[in-house]
Amino acid sequence: MSSGLIKAMLLFLIASGLSLIWGMGRVINVAHASFYVLGAFIVLSMMQLPFDAAINYALALVLAPIIVALVAAVIELGLLRRVYHRGILPVVMVTFGLVFVFQGLVRIIWGDELHVVNTPAFMRGAVSLGVVTIAKNQLPIIIVAPLTAIGIWAVFYRTRWGTLVRAATQDREMLNALGTNVPRLFTVTFMMAASLAALGGVLVAPTIGLFPAMDGPLIVDAFAVVVIGGLGSILGSLLAAIIIGLVFAFSLLIAPELGTVLTFLIMAVVLSFRPWGLRGSPE
Repeated sequence: MSSGLIKAMLLFLIASGLSLIWGMGRVINVAHASFYVLGAFIVLSMMQLPFDAAINYALALVLAPIIVALVAAVIELGLLRRVYHRGILPVVMVTFGLVFVFQGLVRIIWGDELHVVNTPAFMRGAVSLGVVTIAKNQLPIIIVAPLTAIGIWAVFYRTRWGTLVRAATQDREMLNALGTNVPRLFTVTFMMAASLAALGGVLVAPTIGLFPAMDGPLIVDAFAVVVIGGLGSILGSLLAAIIIGLVFAFSLLIAPELGTVLTFLIMAVVLSFRPWGLRGSPE
């Protein structure tokens, strides 16, 4: 069950950003999970700092999303903004190319071998919660990810900036005509989406082995979450992530390869009855 919860929280952190980017700018960022990989490898480097391991991980938890957000700003302003007006396909092709750029850079900086993060002492061992036993290195994502989900909801439904973002997902042209700098709003949203993906990488890094192409299977599941939940819907992404997380946990008991099959079966069923997703709205 804990593995399903971890999968759900990680997918939410990645898919919520994907959903926002699509909702605001109709941009399909195939390289979005590369921000997750970059966040995880930044943890690997920061754990080598000459401080206590707990301090190193706390620093990575704060700094990695910020560093990745700045990288995302450079990509959005310097590259993607030049191809938005050409349609969806050029953006998909550019971001698809960025996947290999990121993988190449990771190989150059960190190497091609499998890496394991040196976890702090307080994250070793397991803790028993009644009928469930959870590895301590899984606690950060189990605790921080739900708090992040609440924070995202508060930002988008209780602040003026969130109101503007939601308005942009409904009618970007009208919002621009009313005087809002929509391109700048999109850049900030793109940075926030990248930082959420990086946060997912930081939280999950102590629980897995790190390698350059670890974003491949995850981006497929993240797109499935966006489609099932509804484009532009944060609550829909959370609901869909939980569903896929439960499917993943169930498939581990039966046959691991069933997870992908069931995920796309659910997506096909949802699209048959609600083409706009569980929490989305018709165009």
